[in-house]
Amino acid sequence: MISMISVLYVLVLLIAPTSFVNAQRKVLLSDDNGWAVAHVRAPYTALKAENYDVLLVAPADDVSSGLFPPFIPILNQRLLQCQFNTCPGLLDPLGLPLGLFPASGSNSTDNRLNYITGLTADAVQKGLQDLSPTAFNSPPDLVLIGVHVGNIKGTSIKSSGIVTAAAAAISQGIPAVVFSGATGSQVSYTTLDSDPNSSTSIAARTYASLVVRLANKLTAPPGPILPPNVGLSVNFPSATNCATASSVKFVLSRLAADPNANDESCTNLRLPLESVVLNANGGSSCLASISVWDVSTKEDADPLAQAAVMFKLLDILTCPNLS
Repeated sequence: MISMISVLYVLVLLIAPTSFVNAQRKVLLSDDNGWAVAHVRAPYTALKAENYDVLLVAPADDVSSGLFPPFIPILNQRLLQCQFNTCPGLLDPLGLPLGLFPASGSNSTDNRLNYITGLTADAVQKGLQDLSPTAFNSPPDLVLIGVHVGNIKGTSIKSSGIVTAAAAAISQGIPAVVFSGATGSQVSYTTLDSDPNSSTSIAARTYASLVVRLANKLTAPPGPILPPNVGLSVNFPSATNCATASSVKFVLSRLAADPNANDESCTNLRLPLESVVLNANGGSSCLASISVWDVSTKEDADPLAQAAVMFKLLDILTCPNLS
């Protein structure tokens, strides 16, 4: 049955229209660690260098905990400065009123860099509904969220803010991918230049290159970027031993355990667990996991969707010994 599904999907790929042969690819980029962290600005720069038309819309602060931000937009103003003092607040350091400051805004020299006081889902929604029509004259082709600092694996995606945001985009017909990486800290994007050899700067640049590699493959002809109603969750390995993008290989994986699958196999769609991929050979194998999840359940997608993604990404996937 799987082999027939595979054949049918190959046929679909061959006859499906492709919209990116002569067109610039439009990407809405977001994250949950804040609009000014190195791990989101590095992909922004890397995607632009690869000739993507990129619009970044992300929370003004780190909202990965999901705790306090929803209360601030009610006031429609910021009481404090944005992350790393990247936008002013209602009160200056001396506590003197400076006037109302909106709950959203953009960088003064690059209006493709936008912040919003709220959660990642709010940022993605603003990007889709308010900013994309002006920036792109259309919806984006692809929504990319991350790179989140720290891996988000397995069933934990059900409570992940970036997955919730991606699901909202997918529900509106826009394919979406979330990324997380094992290495890094929530530091300002300025450290990419001021401290380029720090572990976070190295990881941010490595992960950014991997984001571009996957985006290039997803948007390449033939066929659609992703099957409908599914998203991808990508986990990058530690950059300590994998400091260059060329050292990292992608493995198609699954979120939850399957009693009928061999955890150390990635053949015949018996996909390995994300944790097995990332921890292979003590974590020294430089493997990144790609899991396909269903938008309605946030669980592993069905075999047809997994097969579709496998054929789309086939020439960048590997099936190593995971023991």
